[in-house]
Amino acid sequence: MRINTKLKPFHAFLALLYLLPATGLGLAVYKSWTNYSFWSDELGSVSMSLLIWSDVWAAILSDVHPPMFQLVLKAWVSLLGSNESLARLLSLGCALISLAVLALNTRAMKGLAQWSAITIFTTSFLFPFYAQEARSYSLTLLLSTLVTVNLLKYNPQQNGSKKGIWALSCYSIALSVTHYFGLLLSLCALSILAFEHRRDKKLICICLATILTCLAWPMIHYASGLFELKGAKNAWMVVNGPIDSARIFTRTFFPASSDTLLVIYGSIFLAILAYGLRAQYRYQSPYNTQNPTIYRATSLLVSMIVVISLADVISPISTERNFIVLLPTLSILTGLLVHNWLQRQEPLITSSVLIILIISTGLNNLHFAATLMSLKWGPQQNWRETAQFVVNNRTTERLYYLRNRDDEETDRVFNFYIQKLSDNTLGLERIYIGQIPEISRPAFLLLGGTSPSVVKEVMQLSKSPEALFFQPKQSLSSTTGVIIFK
Repeated sequence: MRINTKLKPFHAFLALLYLLPATGLGLAVYKSWTNYSFWSDELGSVSMSLLIWSDVWAAILSDVHPPMFQLVLKAWVSLLGSNESLARLLSLGCALISLAVLALNTRAMKGLAQWSAITIFTTSFLFPFYAQEARSYSLTLLLSTLVTVNLLKYNPQQNGSKKGIWALSCYSIALSVTHYFGLLLSLCALSILAFEHRRDKKLICICLATILTCLAWPMIHYASGLFELKGAKNAWMVVNGPIDSARIFTRTFFPASSDTLLVIYGSIFLAILAYGLRAQYRYQSPYNTQNPTIYRATSLLVSMIVVISLADVISPISTERNFIVLLPTLSILTGLLVHNWLQRQEPLITSSVLIILIISTGLNNLHFAATLMSLKWGPQQNWRETAQFVVNNRTTERLYYLRNRDDEETDRVFNFYIQKLSDNTLGLERIYIGQIPEISRPAFLLLGGTSPSVVKEVMQLSKSPEALFFQPKQSLSSTTGVIIFK
């Protein structure tokens, strides 16, 4: 890696910048080969993938998520099985490929600038955490990276521009049917390109056709009434206005223990972004107005934040994990700003402060990521050991689970490990909390995703002083367990 000559006295310090991505990558891979228990959301995806193809499609139509990941996971599980590590291997592969795509497409920055982009990408908790989760987020990260780099490198003056726009269109469509935040990113990317080349009628037509195609699945969901399930009155997410949306975004990429630190992080980020954009007008670099990469990256980031903030007003959609679609944009934009900063031959103290900020951000992000990964490996919800306890210790055929909502997915989630560990010889019957006093004894009642208050309520309703509660080792308290009614 080439290092700016004026920073040579800080080689030992800069070595830390090169170690941070390796640490983030290590977190993503470490323990990925162990079979720690799925948690409830993973069980929803994996259990659905065990259905026959026709039933999978019916389940997808009744789900609130787009279909791409579930179809890919179904094919993956059909080939490799539903073992925890193998099921998660799909997500790990997507995360590693997304890192490779980012690294290959930031080579022009060279040295510290490229390494800064890779540092922001790999040290964010979004990279290692979802690399070990059998859900759609790593696939979303991969497709978001492909959409972002194809938008930023599009140049009609270069050979292959026709191929570039079609690649962007294909990746945008794939992303739009993987995650709804991915749909928003695709729409913003296509709109930015169409506006920039608004005199190019052919490109405008391609962008509009792609946008309409991306909107096809949301229209299917809207026609089926599933959007009402995620309406403001029913959403579990709470976002109190645009300021809260900005707070969630800042907390995602700059984790802090207090709102004061969040404000500091956000202010520094905005100041660096504004300074870099202002300086771009005054300095000619490989990323100047003739190749407006930095403008597209900034436009994509800002437009996504604005669109998400507006959507949150109608119906809350912001959670930290959904912002994974902006990780490639933020990482590349960081690299571009560092590149411009160093190329302008800023004073040594100024450049040093910038590098220190990136290193400190990487260290802070890695600490937060390591904390979350330790909870994940706990495991965070131990459905596997809970089911194993029931299989090994049952003294009755009365096996129930506490039902918390009316859908087939809940049946699949609670029965996944019971059926797997008993070779499909056992199954759980559903029961509601109001039916607890009517349970015939002896009986086993499996709880999942519960709180201590629910456990207490069940024990009180049972009116059985000899009832026992088994809870396996897990990093989130009172999430899974078994109540034994003697």
